[in-house]
Amino acid sequence: MNNYYIQLPKSDYGKSEVIKTSASSKLQALNQIEDAYNCPKSSLVCIESQCMVNKFNVVINDDNTGYFEHDEHGELGGLWFSSGELYDYDGVYELPKSVIKAIKSLNYKLDI
Repeated sequence: MNNYYIQLPKSDYGKSEVIKTSASSKLQALNQIEDAYNCPKSSLVCIESQCMVNKFNVVINDDNTGYFEHDEHGELGGLWFSSGELYDYDGVYELPKSVIKAIKSLNYKLDI
């Protein structure tokens, strides 16, 4: 059994809940969440990696997209990866050093 972190669709309040589940495969984990929360699998995202550095939460999904968000200030942005390398981001002019550190700690490279 492996642990999987599945992100539910955003609520009416703009927040997205992440559910931890144990399953033998990603498909089984998605099926469990689909049944328990009555959400279609197409609206669920399996989180590949997650790291927190200096109150910046960095999440990388299994579809090579991700995001970062500061827990207190709300600073946030999108991340796009290809072949394990960050090739684009948005939301800020320059990536915060804590976000760069988190991305590197998750064994991703930066091309920018």
